Amino acid sequence: MAFILVVDDEESICFTFRLFLEQAGYDVQTASSCAGALTVIDGQTPDLIFADIMLGGPSGIDLLREVRHRGLTMPFILITGEPSMETAVEALALGADEYLYKPVDKDKLLLAAERWLRYKYVVDQKQRLEREKDELRRHLETVFNAVPDAIVTVSSGFTVLSVNEACRNILGMDTAAAGGQPCDKALGSAAAECMPLLREAVRAVHIVQRGGVAVQHDRGEIIVDISAVPLACAAAATEHPPGTDAAGGVMLIVRDVTRLTGLERALAAQHIRRSMIGRSSVMRGVFRLVESLADTDTTVLVTGESGTGKELVADALHHSGARAQGPFVKVNCSALSETLLESELFGHVRGAFTGATKDRTGRIQMAHGGTLFLDEIGDISPSVQLKLLRVLQEKEIERVGEGRPVKVDVRVVAATNKSLRALVARGKFREDLYYRLKVVEVHLPALRERREDIPLLAEHFIEEFNEHFHRRVSGLDSSAQQLLVQYDWPGNVRELRHAVEHAFIMAGGNVIPAAALPAELMQSGRFSAQSAGTGALRHDAPDAAAQGAEWKQRLSAALKETGGNKAKAARLLGISRQTMYRRLRELGM
Repeated sequence: MAFILVVDDEESICFTFRLFLEQAGYDVQTASSCAGALTVIDGQTPDLIFADIMLGGPSGIDLLREVRHRGLTMPFILITGEPSMETAVEALALGADEYLYKPVDKDKLLLAAERWLRYKYVVDQKQRLEREKDELRRHLETVFNAVPDAIVTVSSGFTVLSVNEACRNILGMDTAAAGGQPCDKALGSAAAECMPLLREAVRAVHIVQRGGVAVQHDRGEIIVDISAVPLACAAAATEHPPGTDAAGGVMLIVRDVTRLTGLERALAAQHIRRSMIGRSSVMRGVFRLVESLADTDTTVLVTGESGTGKELVADALHHSGARAQGPFVKVNCSALSETLLESELFGHVRGAFTGATKDRTGRIQMAHGGTLFLDEIGDISPSVQLKLLRVLQEKEIERVGEGRPVKVDVRVVAATNKSLRALVARGKFREDLYYRLKVVEVHLPALRERREDIPLLAEHFIEEFNEHFHRRVSGLDSSAQQLLVQYDWPGNVRELRHAVEHAFIMAGGNVIPAAALPAELMQSGRFSAQSAGTGALRHDAPDAAAQGAEWKQRLSAALKETGGNKAKAARLLGISRQTMYRRLRELGM
């Protein structure tokens, strides 16, 4: 409800005005003098004032002058029974909003009240919005200067409009003098890297980004990520940054990622070393090579015997590199026929061949933006070799049954346990594809060439099995460890893992003895062929009772693991079924 003050030294006028205005729904107070009016104003600020000019003391014009002096802006309407041009001019000069002549009838009074109260509402709303806008601007300016990234707003003519405080630390800019300068001058040593992105953003009106850029700084070289965002794009989501008055400019955002880049490299190295266990000199060389390849898109050929961990290299290259957030797609080339492999790699369209009932996206296209791992690459047919060569050369594929090429962005890591060079010599593998794949070769040594890593690997596997089987096996005894180191491991790390898992299951206690290892290992080391069936050592054999107790424990564990299936238990123990049945009879099991 609007509050109206009526000031007149005639009681009848005050009564009449109050009656008419209250009937219209307004809250009304009256005063008969200038002093009385100021007392009312001190208690509550009116929304509208009607005041007679002649008040028998200080006049209504004096009251108007005092009200405006106090900074009050409510509508003020002067009333007079003796109009004159002089008083009217003075009243309007002092800020009176209207000048009414007596007698003032009801309709004229209510019309003036409604008009000026509506005007006051509009003015109040505008002032409120201006205050909110000013507050928001101050808030944005605070945020603008508090953002740790360097932000430079640039006109479409490449003149600096505004900069934040971070520009001083990241770009070495003189933030006080940057405004109005040509952008290439204000950016200094960073101009060479930033200006091409700014020009592209202005030309194409889309966001342009570049990461991992080296910029010279007074504290040395720093690594930054740069984004150029056209304000025409940003305007759809937010108000222009402080200092901009046109949507035709560009916002340059430069983030210092020097420390982050260092941490990412450290984490990448950690991932590589966590994926591939080893401390031998040959493995340290592999680690260094993989770390150096992680951030590149170079095609890599991983070679080595079966079971050496070639897939782990591909995994480490992907997850420790720039493509870590993209897909990692694996294809075993030896597991599929030529037709199925071609469809699996490149995809097909409906009706391309019998059984192609719907379109299918190939693995290469699935790996877009990430890494494609081709295992057993030496087994692919000449036809698939030719198509794969095109992928590496042209970065595009064609689905089976479709002639339209599709661009793909993939990094290829291939692996083989065969000699591709020998296959090339025999005409079994394309020479041009061989060299495309073998841009860099990572060769994994056989386990027998890095025997010092065997105890470390065994310990790692035991930790995994403890977690999986909820046990607390502390490790291998000395004889078991010695036997593992002496064995030649034709199946390499994969075979070692299986052997340790076998021994983990067979061992009843917290330490794994040599007798718990598979029979082929015992036969190759300190155990004789006869001992493989009896569990006895060639030297210092335990007595028969101890042997019986040990075998009873091993047989019970194996039968429990296989659900009582004696044939499976025999295979798990590495003995024949005949030996299995004989042992069961001898032990009364």
